Formats: sequence, C-alpha cells, structure tokens
Amino acid sequence: MIFHQIKRRRGLRCMTLFVVLGGKMSPVKPRIICQDGVSLSVQVGKYRYCTPRQDEEPHSAVEVGYICDANDDMMLPPASWEQYAGGDFPTDIYGYVPVDLVEKFIAAHGGRTES
Repeated sequence: MIFHQIKRRRGLRCMTLFVVLGGKMSPVKPRIICQDGVSLSVQVGKYRYCTPRQDEEPHSAVEVGYICDANDDMMLPPASWEQYAGGDFPTDIYGYVPVDLVEKFIAAHGGRTES
C-alpha cells in the first residue's frame, strides 16, 4: 500500500508519508529521481536496514527499495546488489547497501534531478 501511494504521488514535492515501524510513526524520505527518470527509495533510521541504525548522518550503508524505470515499472538493480537482497533476488527492498554503490547507481542514471 505504501508503495502505491509513493508511486502515485512521487511528483509532489511537499508530500510526506509515514509508516509504522517498531510501533512508532516514521517519516518516509522522498524518492530520489534520476535525470533519466529512474527512481528509488533510499531510507535510513532506527528501524531501517542501514548502518548505523539512526536518523542522523553520516551512514555507510542504507536501505534501498522500489527501484522503478522512467515508466514507473519495477526494474532490477545491478547484479552486484544480490548480496543485499536478504534472500530472493530480485526483491523490493535491499538492506545495508553501501552508500558508494547507491551513489554509483544514481550517477549511472544521470545523477539526481534538482527537485
């Protein structure tokens, strides 16, 4: 359900979504949209698959999910991300993905948009 809300409303800059994690409301950070239209959710926080598990930066690894192409169809991450799938590959959520791999993925898709 959360994915569909994000997908439908990703163009709204002021939209803030919340999910219940660990019994508490946790804000969902806005999707990263790349220059070629590829988008992904990158999340950090106490209840996320990131290192360290806190809201404050810096982080060495992050939770990445719901990678979509320019048409909002799900797409595969690089094959090297298989080790972060936590089981089946491909999957919707990749845990503890090193920040440098995420930055390389974003750069390979033209970098972030200015939104």
